[in-house]
Amino acid sequence: MTTKEMIVEVAKKEFLTKGYTNTTLRKVAAKCNITATAIYRHFVDKEEIFQTIIQPFISKLEKVSKEIEAVDYDLLDNNNVEQVWAFEEEKNIHFELLFTDHRPIVMLVIKERREWLKNYLLDLEYNATMKYLNKMREHGYKLNDFDDLSYKAILDSYLEAYFRVLEMNLNKQDSYNICKTISEFYRVGFRQLLGF
Repeated sequence: MTTKEMIVEVAKKEFLTKGYTNTTLRKVAAKCNITATAIYRHFVDKEEIFQTIIQPFISKLEKVSKEIEAVDYDLLDNNNVEQVWAFEEEKNIHFELLFTDHRPIVMLVIKERREWLKNYLLDLEYNATMKYLNKMREHGYKLNDFDDLSYKAILDSYLEAYFRVLEMNLNKQDSYNICKTISEFYRVGFRQLLGF
């Protein structure tokens, strides 16, 4: 393991146990058996280390978003847009992304950067949805006119509901059951607002 990799691993453990604010580079350096100054040969500051730690989760978010987009466009091209909702339900995409491999990192980001994560996800979902709705209109679908604030408010509360379930620290099955109910509840609202 390189010194840089060791710094990331130790800092990750410190962030997960103590939080961002209570983690010091001096403590990370001591656990790595290096000087605090040596950390700066690899990272500009604590924030860069934090970003390095959360980057795999962000990359996974972007990858999953592109995969969903590909399926959604395929369904549109095959005149089967009703299956968009069934596909996301069947695959439990949001649940799997937030509650499995990346859960400790997701919890860290929710604790330390909740608004940043929510805004990131809002922008990601909003942009993908608007692009998809425009493509649907090009294919001749009649959709509802709605204001962006309504959509963003519903999406914001949807994300917040998932964050709350994560914070409840339930077992996987209970978390899944609650998230399934949340998804079913919000699906009705999204469909009514969007018009498909």
